[in-house]
Amino acid sequence: MAAVFETLAGRRLLVGEAAIGDKAVGERVDYDIGQSPAVQFGSVITERDAKGEYQTWQVTLTNARPFDAEVEMLIPFAIDPEPAAWERRGSSWVWRVRVPANDSVVQSFRQKLKSG
Repeated sequence: MAAVFETLAGRRLLVGEAAIGDKAVGERVDYDIGQSPAVQFGSVITERDAKGEYQTWQVTLTNARPFDAEVEMLIPFAIDPEPAAWERRGSSWVWRVRVPANDSVVQSFRQKLKSG
């Protein structure tokens, strides 16, 4: 097991735990450490093209915590145009963003739909 702690008001608080699993030397390790009820997301389709080739999603991340939140979200579809500085993880894009304390971040993604 791996445990992650953060310090808040001088106290160490457990953020989350995750199983490590068996990994080879040099293999990438990802942990789903935890979720916070104070950091939420919502998504809505805001536009569809007439030909059914694309649709646009608007994703809103909110942070009700008194400090910034580092968020990593997997976007599980083809994005057009492809984000140049983003990482691919399998067939998903990895969106990493800092959501300021008591604030929100809004991002739109244009999804390329599979044809035929």
